[in-house]
Amino acid sequence: MAYIQTQRGCPNNCHFCSVTKFNGPVVRKKAIPIVLKEIEQEKENGFDYVIFVDDNIVADKEYARELFRELKKLRIKWISQSDIRITDEDCTRRPHR
Repeated sequence: MAYIQTQRGCPNNCHFCSVTKFNGPVVRKKAIPIVLKEIEQEKENGFDYVIFVDDNIVADKEYARELFRELKKLRIKWISQSDIRITDEDCTRRPHR
């Protein structure tokens, strides 16, 4: 498994969470081409599974949508954590088979 961070910070500022206190409320992101290059490097090293260590991978939904589109093209297995917004209809819509 490869560990990659794409962004830091979270705008939610939940009272029980330390993320905003440590990383701030502004979401700072790596450019997606840089993330994709990191993934390709990890694939060359033999890793075929990525754990995104982001505190909230959907903190910036537009960024997340673009990242997810690119990840789909790579056909890799990945995991991360997010807040409940990942269940929004626009994030979960799947084509019918």
